[in-house]
Amino acid sequence: MFSDIEGSTELNERVGDRRWLAIVRRHNSLIRDRVAAHRGAVVKSRGDGFMLVFDAPGDAVAC
Repeated sequence: MFSDIEGSTELNERVGDRRWLAIVRRHNSLIRDRVAAHRGAVVKSRGDGFMLVFDAPGDAVAC
């Protein structure tokens, strides 16, 4: 599964770098917590994007 903040470039420009960094840190923390809670793993991350895997399709959907 893939996760990415849609419109991230525009959002960054609108809120500024300091606020954007706080948003991305919070987003990344939430993604990692949710993935772990649903028996998943982060394969790769870059910026605000993630490549994720799960033990079962239902785990990905529940996440």
